[in-house]
Amino acid sequence: MIKPHGSDSLMPLLVDDPARLEALRAEAADMPSMTLSSAAAANAVMLGAGYFTPLQGFMNKADALAVAEHMKTGSGIFWPVPVVNLTA
Repeated sequence: MIKPHGSDSLMPLLVDDPARLEALRAEAADMPSMTLSSAAAANAVMLGAGYFTPLQGFMNKADALAVAEHMKTGSGIFWPVPVVNLTA
């Protein structure tokens, strides 16, 4: 199998442990909600499944600008398109 870009294996962000999942849900209940665009929701699914390995979440502003200008993250990994959360 071909290795994922920038890593030796996929790095899914899914939570398998039921107790940890319940703790995260309880923590999230007190957080403000936000509206995601369909593109940001799709990116969240891709991040969660590990398809954007080695990314560990949406890009910060510095990485997004570096990717937009140079097609590389701040750490030097080739990445052609910024992965950002643009709220609706």
